[in-house]
Amino acid sequence: MLMTDPTYALPVLGMMAERAVAAEAVEASAAEEWLADQRRRATENRLVLGMPMFLGAGTKPTT
Repeated sequence: MLMTDPTYALPVLGMMAERAVAAEAVEASAAEEWLADQRRRATENRLVLGMPMFLGAGTKPTT
């Protein structure tokens, strides 16, 4: 899935940054700096968020 509309992409990116900080994977200051860069990209119409999605299907084997 690709998102280019900042209305939808920026909140998703914000949630991802918040979770990374909560998991202590990144410092809050680094996350905010990264988000500021994403906001800047959005104002320049250069924001693209790609999210891979997987779908699995199967059938129950007969015995």
